[in-house]
Amino acid sequence: MVMEGNVKPATLLHAAPPYGHILTHERWRRSTLAQTLKGSVKTIFEEELGVVDFYLSNKTCVLYVSESDLVAGNSYRRNIVRFRNANSGLQAIVIVEKTPLSEQYFSGLQKFVVLELGLTLLPVSTAPEAAQLIAQLVSECHIFLFVYNSILVHTQ
Repeated sequence: MVMEGNVKPATLLHAAPPYGHILTHERWRRSTLAQTLKGSVKTIFEEELGVVDFYLSNKTCVLYVSESDLVAGNSYRRNIVRFRNANSGLQAIVIVEKTPLSEQYFSGLQKFVVLELGLTLLPVSTAPEAAQLIAQLVSECHIFLFVYNSILVHTQ
């Protein structure tokens, strides 16, 4: 369990998931996002990911800010800072639901995430769209590594 003042970094990040797989924080198990992901990538649910929501095999970690988090102001800024601090050696991406309801908060979030923290911010309109984006990141990583390994084989 993570105490409020004690940020627990992802404990499994030294062991990347197999290519084509994604580690998904247990809190997303019954969500639309996770159900959509299951159809396109192999999803492994894990409780010990700390502040990370999704961990890809190319040492990329993702934090997802939902529309309700953004509108309600559910301490998402603090979570993003924890996410950045706990994952300094990884490619950290923040995916945010930008909807008509949350659009008024997006500009402030964008300035905070991109300009102040130096993280990548990717807006989506729905949870299924976020799942498609994450699946695309997983498959692009797999394709990149296939091409990279093919080049290595041919140059040796």
